[in-house]
Amino acid sequence: SGLSATVPEALRSSIAVSAASTTPPVVSVVAGADSVCGWVEAQTCLGNASATVNLTLPAPVSLSITKQHSHHLLVPLNNVALELPHRFASANLKATVLFEDGSKRDMQVDARMSFNVSNGCGIFAANGSWMRLTIDSTCRTSSITLSASLTLGGITVAGSRDVSVEWLTALEVELYYQDAAYAYTSMELRYRYNCAPTTEPTFHTLKVKTLATLNTGATAYIGSRLVYSVIGGSLSGSGITRRLSVSSRGTVEIMVEASPNPDSISDSVTLEALAEPDAYTFEWVLGLNSSTVQTRY
Repeated sequence: SGLSATVPEALRSSIAVSAASTTPPVVSVVAGADSVCGWVEAQTCLGNASATVNLTLPAPVSLSITKQHSHHLLVPLNNVALELPHRFASANLKATVLFEDGSKRDMQVDARMSFNVSNGCGIFAANGSWMRLTIDSTCRTSSITLSASLTLGGITVAGSRDVSVEWLTALEVELYYQDAAYAYTSMELRYRYNCAPTTEPTFHTLKVKTLATLNTGATAYIGSRLVYSVIGGSLSGSGITRRLSVSSRGTVEIMVEASPNPDSISDSVTLEALAEPDAYTFEWVLGLNSSTVQTRY
């Protein structure tokens, strides 16, 4: 009958034995094994026997931490800064151990590896073959230190690296003409034209955008994780550009705040809608060289 082998608890983190078969079991070293000495018991229907296993491994000499995507920037969980490009609330980490024989092994999910982040700015959890760091929603530290340590055979190695954290610090509501390309800087809003009584006058329709600023000075227009409110008018549409409509004279106020908003960040802009037509100045620009224009009398 087949021969089987039993590995005691002290050896299980360092060696593995193949399944029982008619051929002798194969003893192999597992990833991250420690130098250890112990006994393996072999069994058949004819009786039991034991063999000494003495496993000597090269000692660890250093540990380094790397990110899976080096260009990804970290922001707190659920922060509005996530709306900016290349911002993420988590990062996958790799902890590579160098041994004295020159070999290297990625050991980030090894049970003997421990991780820490400064200022309590995040939590760690295994993510497949990676160790994932998630930045806490309350973190407001621009530079944090990630550290890891590993103890093998009584030898401890440690490594660390600094990473930056960004978060939302300001919002700014901006008004634009209907084409959404040119800024509307006036604090007054008038009728587009006055063709009464044949046509009911209407106010200019404006476009609204919100500019987000992070603690690093990075900026971008965003369309999500915002809450708009309007007094004296209405907003329609979605995404980065919204449409402001006003139907009667009076004060118009557009307000925006972050969502969620733990730092109480908001902004507003106020217009005065006047029941009178706008004034226009027209200019004819030929866009030609002076040498191509002739004057005759």
